[in-house]
Order: sequence, then C-alpha cells, then structure tokens
Amino acid sequence: MRLADDGGYWACSPTPTGVVLGIAARDDDFHNYWVCVAEEPPVGGVDEDERWKHITDPDLSPVW
Repeated sequence: MRLADDGGYWACSPTPTGVVLGIAARDDDFHNYWVCVAEEPPVGGVDEDERWKHITDPDLSPVW
C-alpha cells in the first residue's frame, strides 16, 4: 500500500494468472474509490495513471 500526498491511498496485488488488481481511495466517502485491472501495476495513484477507473464509471466492466 502506498499513501498519496492528498491523504488517500492505493494498493495493488498480482493474481496467479498475471492480472493486477488495484484499489485506491481519497477518504471514507463511497464516491471516492477507484479500481484498476491491468497486466502491470499502476505507476501511481488516481492522478498519475489513467488505468484507474472510478467505481461509478459506466465504462467500468472488468472481466473477473
């Protein structure tokens, strides 16, 4: 887990199949959470990597 300058955090973990799952947040509000599903870990928090998707993003449809 890494802490962001704005007080939020982000963390990611690889799966056995090679997919990396990540989660990020800025505070305890439901609307401030993001997820990342990728082949490589994100390079930073939500402002640093475009692969982060907000949980209310209509295009967010990871295949689990």
